[in-house]
Amino acid sequence: MADIAEPFLEPEAPGTSRLMHAWHMVPPMVIEFIGTFFLVFTVYLAVGASKVSGASGLGVQPPLAIGFILMVMIYMGGHISGAHYNPAVTFGVVLRGHMEITKALLYWVAQLCGGISAALMAWAVTDADVDLAPGTNYHTGSAFLVEVAYTFALVSVVLNVATTKAQHNNMFFGIAIGFTVSSGAYSVGGVSGACFNPAVGTGVLIAHTAAGGSPTYLWLYWIAPLLGAALAALVFRITNLKEFEHGVDNPQRAGFRRLDEEMGSSSGPPNGADGGEK
Repeated sequence: MADIAEPFLEPEAPGTSRLMHAWHMVPPMVIEFIGTFFLVFTVYLAVGASKVSGASGLGVQPPLAIGFILMVMIYMGGHISGAHYNPAVTFGVVLRGHMEITKALLYWVAQLCGGISAALMAWAVTDADVDLAPGTNYHTGSAFLVEVAYTFALVSVVLNVATTKAQHNNMFFGIAIGFTVSSGAYSVGGVSGACFNPAVGTGVLIAHTAAGGSPTYLWLYWIAPLLGAALAALVFRITNLKEFEHGVDNPQRAGFRRLDEEMGSSSGPPNGADGGEK
C-alpha cells in the first residue's frame, strides 16, 4: 500500500513550490479521512446495532462487516494514500522506512478526524453507547497482550504484502489485510474489543464520553497497537534484509519505477505484452 501511494509523496523536485508540495498531500489525507471514517462508522454501527436490537444472531456479523469494509476501502484508496486508515499501520510504515514522520503526522490527523466524526455520527444514528474496554472476564493485562499481538499480526501482514519487492503490485493485499482484522475480531473481541487501531479506539471512546461515559482505557488502545506496530517493523527488518539493498527501501515512487524497469529488462515484457500500460 505505502509503495503504491508514492506519486503523492514525491521528494523535493526542482521548480516545485511549497504550495504544490502541500497540495500533493491533500488527496492522500482526504482518502485517509474517508477510509478511516467508513471503517469506524461500520465498527460502531455493527456493534451498536447488535446492542440496540438485542438479536443474538447479529453477534457473528460485526467481524465480517469490519473486515469487508476495510478490504474494499483499501482497494478504493490504496493507489492514492496507501490506505493505512490506522495510526499503528502508519507508525509501522514509518519505522519500515517508507514514510517521513512529518507526512505520517498528517496521516494521523486525517485518521483521527475521520474516526472521531464517524463514531459521533454513528452514535447519533443508533443512540447506542459503545464502550471499548477489556471483557468482563478478562483483566487489563490480557487485553493489552492481545491488542499487541493482533496489531503485530496486522502490521506484519501490511508490511509484507503491501510494501515489499517480492509482492510488488499484487492484487490480494486488501483481502489479506481485511481477513487479518476479521480473524482478530473473532478471536479476541471478547477479550479486548479487538481494536488494533488507535483511530477506532479514539473515535469510539470519544463517542462513549459524549454519551456520559469515561475514556478510561484510551491509553490501552494507543500504547498496545503502537507497540505491536513497532515490533512488527523490527521483525520485518530482520526477516526482509533484501528489501534494504540497492535502494529498494527508497521511500519514493521513483525507486519502484527503477525496480520495475530492472525487472522488466531481466525478464522481458510481462505476460508477453509489449511493456506498455494497459
